[in-house]
Amino acid sequence: MSDFSGARNLSASIALIESAIGQSTREGRDPTVQRIQLAQLLKDSGNYEGARNQLESAISTKRMDSQLQLQMAELEIAMFDTVNAWRRLNRALILTPDDPGILIQCGHLARIEGDTVAAEEYFSRVVKLGYPSGEAFYGLALVAPKNCNPVEIGKLYSEAPPSEKVALGFALGRILDKRGEFEESFRYTAEANKYQRRQLSDAGFIIDNREQQAFFDRHRIHLGEDLISRCRHDCLKTDKPIFILGLPRSGTSLVEQILASHSKVFGGGEVDISRLFEETCQSKTHRPFPLDIDKLQASELQSATRLYVERLAMLSPQSRRITDKLPHNFLRIGWLLAMLPNASIVHCERDAKDTCLSIYQQWFNDAHGYATELESLGMYHGYYQELMAYWHQLMPGRIHRISYEELIRSPEKTTSALLDYCNLNFEDACLKPHQTQRTVNTPSAEQVREPLYKNSVGRWRNYEVQLGALKEILDGGEK
Repeated sequence: MSDFSGARNLSASIALIESAIGQSTREGRDPTVQRIQLAQLLKDSGNYEGARNQLESAISTKRMDSQLQLQMAELEIAMFDTVNAWRRLNRALILTPDDPGILIQCGHLARIEGDTVAAEEYFSRVVKLGYPSGEAFYGLALVAPKNCNPVEIGKLYSEAPPSEKVALGFALGRILDKRGEFEESFRYTAEANKYQRRQLSDAGFIIDNREQQAFFDRHRIHLGEDLISRCRHDCLKTDKPIFILGLPRSGTSLVEQILASHSKVFGGGEVDISRLFEETCQSKTHRPFPLDIDKLQASELQSATRLYVERLAMLSPQSRRITDKLPHNFLRIGWLLAMLPNASIVHCERDAKDTCLSIYQQWFNDAHGYATELESLGMYHGYYQELMAYWHQLMPGRIHRISYEELIRSPEKTTSALLDYCNLNFEDACLKPHQTQRTVNTPSAEQVREPLYKNSVGRWRNYEVQLGALKEILDGGEK
C-alpha cells in the first residue's frame, strides 16, 4: 500500500450515483439499492446527515431488511447516536436473531460504551453458535482476555483458513501478552501480520518504502510556508476544533479522554471528516493530494474548511470545543495551520519502540499496510518524525507537544499545560479521565477507562529479542 489516504475520488462517485438515482426515479424504477450505496459513500465523506437521509428513504421501502437496519446502526454509532443505534440493532436481531454480523456489532457497541460484560456476552454468543468468526474472538481478546482459553483458540487457529487467521492471530497475540507469554504472543502476532500483508498483496496493494517517503515528502512540500502565506486572508477564525494527532497508539485516546472530561469539550473521536480536504483538491486537480494545491483558489480551500467545521460541529452542536482525534491528521497540519490558525493542535509523542510495538500488535484496517512489517513500520516512523520536525520548525510553539511518558509521570502538571494551551480553565475532572462516561470508538476504549498506570511504559523490553531489526532502524533514526 503506497499511502494512507487512498486514491478514491468520493466526490465523483457520489455525483455518479446521485445522477443514477435521479434517472431511476424519472423512469419509475426503485432506487433503493442505489440509495444504500450512496449512503455509504456519504458516510465515508463525513456527510452523516446526508447518509442518514438516504438510508431513511431506503428503510421506508425495506423496513424488514436486517442488514439495512445494521447499516443505519453503524451510521448512528459514527454520529454518537447510540440510543437509536441500539434500537436499530435490537430490531435487526428480532428479524435475524443469530446473524453473526449483527451480534458482533452489538458487541462492539457495548465495548465502546464501556459495558465489557455485555460485549463479552455478544461475542461469546457468536462463538457458541459455531460461526468461524475470528472477529468475535478478537473482540473477546479485547474485553475479556483473561477469560479466553489460548489452547482452544490455538487449535481453531491451526485449522482456520487464511482469511480467519488474521483476526485469530491478533487475538492470540493479545491473550498471551496479557499472560506474560511474550515469545508465543509475538509468534502469533507476527503470523497475523504476515497473513494480512499477504491479503494486501493479493489485492494489489504493495508496501513500497520509497513510495511512502514520496507520499510524506509531497505533504511537506505542498502544504508548507507558501500555502500558509497564500491563505492568510482567507482563513477561518474559529477555535472550535482541537486536533489530537500523532502516530496511532501514541496516547491520542488518553489525551482526548482528558480533554473530553472538561465541561466545555466534546470528544469527537476518530472522525474522518478531514477527508474533505483531499476530496476538494482531487476533484479539481485530478492528482493525488496535495499535488497542484496551488492551482486552487484560497476561497475554495476556505469553503472546504468551513464545511469541515460545520460537520464537526454537528457532532455536538451545544459544545464550545470539539476534538478531532484522527491520528493521521499529522499529515494535514500544513492545511490546519493555513486555514484554521486559531484551532488547537496537540501532538502526542511516545517512545518510538513502545509506539511501534503497540501498532504491530493491533489489528488495523487495510489502510495501515505499513504496520504489517517491522522494517516498513520502522521506516514509516522515521518519515513521520521528519515530517513532524518540519511542522514544528515551520511555526515554532504553535503545535503543543505532549509526551505520553511525562503525562504518566506528572499528570497534573502535563494536564494543566494542555488545558492552558487550549485556552480552557482547569477542571478537576480532567485529572480523573477514567471516570468520564462517554462513547470511545477507538482501539484504546478499554485503556482510557482505567486509572493512569505505568505498565505501558517500556513494554518493548518484553520483546527486545524479537524487535532487534526494528530497534536498529529506530535507533539509527534517532542519531
